[in-house]
Amino acid sequence: MQIVAMDTDDLADGSGKAKITWVSKYLLQDSRAMNATNTTTGGWGTSRMRTQLREQVYPAIPEVIRNEIKEVTKTYASLYPEELRKTVDITDTVWIPSAREIYGASSSPREARGCEYTDFFNSADRRKKNKCGFAASAWWLRTAPSSTGASYATYFAMIASNGNRTLASAGAGQGVALGFCT
Repeated sequence: MQIVAMDTDDLADGSGKAKITWVSKYLLQDSRAMNATNTTTGGWGTSRMRTQLREQVYPAIPEVIRNEIKEVTKTYASLYPEELRKTVDITDTVWIPSAREIYGASSSPREARGCEYTDFFNSADRRKKNKCGFAASAWWLRTAPSSTGASYATYFAMIASNGNRTLASAGAGQGVALGFCT
């Protein structure tokens, strides 16, 4: 894990900010789909990825660390269909970064909450290696694209293996960069 921010993420109970925000240095998973099918309906909040992180990954974190993880409020941008152009706040203990957290406000102006984590300033900084640490791999972001076209209803944002932003079908396998706050 690497520290990517200090005192930036809002605690879900409204009592202030989480002291430290962490994102995995290496990808947790080389190939995991955001959803079982190619859809962004429900966005991050109802994604299979979020469910798997909450139900499988979080319980597997050693108890001594899990006891320090804080529930924080995160924002994600839903796209299609009924959530068109809607920003949603959600509470999470474990999550994957958003486009705003990786690229700043201009990349996803609909995601109101969250600041840019400066550890990801350029494409070289955004490259993440697979879990064995050998090769750079693509990884998911929790953001649906900002386009309103129906053709984008199957995509989530992601970081390509070269560190540039792109999109992938929700049912495709990409890497997972785990995040949490303490």
